[in-house]
Amino acid sequence: MPYVTYIIAESLDVAGVHASGVLAVVAAGIVRGRYSPEIVSAEMRIIARSVWNLLVFLLNTLIFILIGVQLSGIIGRLTDYSLGELFFYGTFVSAVAIFVRFAWVYPATYLPLVVRAMLGEQVAPPREGEVFIMGWCGMRGIVSLAAALALPQTLQDGSPFPERDLIIFLTFVVIAVTLVLQGLTLKPLIRMLKVGRDWSLQEEQQRAQMALGKAAIAAIDAVAAKDGISNELAERIRAEFAEKITLSVPGGLVLRHSGADDARRLRDAAVKAERQELIRLWRENQISDEVLHHIEEDLDYQESRI
Repeated sequence: MPYVTYIIAESLDVAGVHASGVLAVVAAGIVRGRYSPEIVSAEMRIIARSVWNLLVFLLNTLIFILIGVQLSGIIGRLTDYSLGELFFYGTFVSAVAIFVRFAWVYPATYLPLVVRAMLGEQVAPPREGEVFIMGWCGMRGIVSLAAALALPQTLQDGSPFPERDLIIFLTFVVIAVTLVLQGLTLKPLIRMLKVGRDWSLQEEQQRAQMALGKAAIAAIDAVAAKDGISNELAERIRAEFAEKITLSVPGGLVLRHSGADDARRLRDAAVKAERQELIRLWRENQISDEVLHHIEEDLDYQESRI
């Protein structure tokens, strides 16, 4: 779908419609991401996760190999600059990149809080150190380099693009500085500032698990009444999902071998009800994408085992 979307958007230039292939792919990804919890099967998601994890690892490895190949040629062409000038430019641009990250993280965090406080809302400020850590997490990577490499080799008049090699070199320096300096110091800073895990996400996930457990029990009762399944079996399956409400943790379901189609139907109906409830909570913005994907993965494996 991404490739087809890109080709269609780029081919519209022939018809006089100037569309961006990149933005078309982004838009297609947003639409697909919005509806994928409903249109993609559990089995396909399990397979896709494994495939994409492997592909992302291989592509990252390949890209950084290509970066080294490109960089060796670029350094050879930067003969107009001394080593001291390149060091100064690289240090200066890296410092600007780090500073700009802080320059927008702090206003973006505190300005909405000020506005909401002015409107009379009671808003808890972020914990001490959290905003600094968000600002320090400005590591650059492949996207920055792709933007630099996307610069054309020549201008429309055929002349070389000015300072293209220097821009690519400085981009690589910024990537190296932020990955090494910020990346290696992130863990000690988090410990020093005593910034813990996001408990709001954990509470959000617990609320979602409770809602899913209730939906599962309701579905079990409905299927048991409709198909005339014995109360003893329904109660046993109901207990498996009721345990999730008590514990409110992922993976709370342990399948037991009953050897009966009735048990399988009850479990299948319960997991489907949980999935529908999860999508409903997500659609109503009661849970975040992160919580959706975390619980969705757990439900996928449950459905696969069933």
